[in-house]
Amino acid sequence: FFVVGERGGNMLAQETSNPFGKIYRLNEDGTEPKDNPFAGTGIKGIWSLGHRNPQGLTIDLNGDLWDTEHGPRGGDEVNRIEKGVNYGWPVVAFSINYNDAPNWSPWGKPGTKFGMPAFRWLPSIGACGLDTVRGGAFPQWKGDLVAGGLSGQNVDRLRMKDGKLMEREELIHGMGRVREVTVGPDGYVYVALNDPDKVVRIVPAK
Repeated sequence: FFVVGERGGNMLAQETSNPFGKIYRLNEDGTEPKDNPFAGTGIKGIWSLGHRNPQGLTIDLNGDLWDTEHGPRGGDEVNRIEKGVNYGWPVVAFSINYNDAPNWSPWGKPGTKFGMPAFRWLPSIGACGLDTVRGGAFPQWKGDLVAGGLSGQNVDRLRMKDGKLMEREELIHGMGRVREVTVGPDGYVYVALNDPDKVVRIVPAK
């Protein structure tokens, strides 16, 4: 799985004939799996569409795929990514434009069907890295997501159930712009920061 942002193309994210604003699924040799939702039509490998700027991508312990992505101004999202689902950008968004114009609605018109975020940050955090806690150092967090924020300078722990947010805890705030979050083989949570430029490790409290 990999992501491609919409690169300012707006409605191009809604078109399967255009590569922007999509999440892709390919075999390791670059071929397209035959059970992809749009296999044989449009751009090769599309798994889901209607994305603005996905930043984080992880598969949880249940095998579900999740992303974090930027809204333009407000409304950064966490989405459970499902086969063939349209996530709405730019038809629906929980945000406004950078010039203060309310260009989008958070809900689709009657008769439309879009995948809605499991959680959204208001205001935006500048969503970036995303990973799954796999036990080890933090067995009580096993299966939770850890998500970073650039402008928010935060790392959040998110507990999901049936595609919905059940619990949110801010683990880091104000230490610097978070560039990446990952869970190491030792089970600790590693965070790459800008300003100051360093990597920090989250370990259990003693």
